[in-house]
Amino acid sequence: MKHLLPLAALLALVPGPTPAADPATPPGFTPLFNGRDLAGWHGWDIHKKGAAPADFDKLSADEKEKAITAWTTDAKKHWSVENGELVNDGHGAYLTVFPGKSKQSFTNDKYTFVFEDLKIPG
Repeated sequence: MKHLLPLAALLALVPGPTPAADPATPPGFTPLFNGRDLAGWHGWDIHKKGAAPADFDKLSADEKEKAITAWTTDAKKHWSVENGELVNDGHGAYLTVFPGKSKQSFTNDKYTFVFEDLKIPG
């Protein structure tokens, strides 16, 4: 018992886990996810009816806007942010940043994706 008291006192002085600091965005990178909410993200469900992205390109501007609005409404029912992570309940539209961007803004870009932790249920 007399050895346990000093050990308990020592353990009381050991700091507990601390939350990780927000990662800094490396120079030249643009973060796609702010870690707080779904700002800038859109629903994407073009494949639901057997279509492809090329079919989306054929839609008028109004049809594209209506599709993205409907997909985003659906996506927000199934996607959330928990502890700085994107979380999906296994249903609903995909979540993406690309349908809301103009084609030109991505034409000559190179992409590097940096993941701190990727968890796939299963």
